[in-house]
Amino acid sequence: MLDEAMWPDEWPATTNTPFRSSRAAACEGGAVGIRFPQSKVVAGLTDLEVSAGLGAVRDFLITTNLSSQTLYGPYPVTTLNLLAPGDLARQPSPIRAQASVGVAADTTASTLEDFRQASVAVSGEASAVP
Repeated sequence: MLDEAMWPDEWPATTNTPFRSSRAAACEGGAVGIRFPQSKVVAGLTDLEVSAGLGAVRDFLITTNLSSQTLYGPYPVTTLNLLAPGDLARQPSPIRAQASVGVAADTTASTLEDFRQASVAVSGEASAVP
């Protein structure tokens, strides 16, 4: 059997050689392969601003496509911080924080009941919440 690396470029790509006959076949793998052209002044941005923007895009591509924490981890914190640094929605919740220091389980039930009551108050309904 002929090794796929020896196949002529006209032969089809396979899962072992997905970039056959494309410019991507010559690229290096991983983060090293993510390169941008030299930055230059564009649309009122300085060379330094363009370079910083390209660096941010490169970081984003690496964290979203190559980071094992993003691909296999429980929560892609690095990637989310690139999108919205300091987003309050990603701050530790009181429930998680209390659970980590050993607060009793009934705290969660109490918090959920508070949430239900607040939901009723916001919706304007006067009916009892189960």
